[in-house]
Amino acid sequence: MFVLVCVIIGIIVAVGLPSAPQSTERSSAVDLSRLEGLADVVIPEYEDENLWWVSNSASAEPETASEILGKLANSKYSRMLISGDVLFAPDESTLTERSKQAIDEVVSTIVDPQAKVVVVCHSSSDGPLDQRLPLSEERASVLADALEAAMNRNANSIDRVGLGDTSPLSGIDGSTVAGLALNRRCEVFVELKK
Repeated sequence: MFVLVCVIIGIIVAVGLPSAPQSTERSSAVDLSRLEGLADVVIPEYEDENLWWVSNSASAEPETASEILGKLANSKYSRMLISGDVLFAPDESTLTERSKQAIDEVVSTIVDPQAKVVVVCHSSSDGPLDQRLPLSEERASVLADALEAAMNRNANSIDRVGLGDTSPLSGIDGSTVAGLALNRRCEVFVELKK
């Protein structure tokens, strides 16, 4: 039954979300009122055309690494989004079996293995309020550790931060099942070399 529900949510998400954002505005609104002691991690600026969902997340049309790299040629940072449901089981911070493919895809797009990388994880607005921020912080740390291992980088060489539910995706109805699923996400920012 759980698998059926996941498949249905995946179909709803895939059909309901374009593979590239429709807006040219960059949404950077973060509700900082509930964030205390946030690690001193700067979330990079990015261009909307350099934003995409890693395949098996929410994109109906996953792109190849060469297509993605072609789009990124004129930007300082790329921004990859990975559905939290691809990486983690509900309310858990342990990577799932299927997370390996998403991590491998992210790593395959990184041309410079020493490029600055920032991992930012988010939770949806459901679930206990006091667990949202700690869970997103744990997930950011686990994903950053996995990326470091996959890239043969030193421990803690990738910045990581969890924002809880303070920065939902703009234009998404966060009160729906599909909207909640989209907001449970991790973002990987990668500095692009000119």
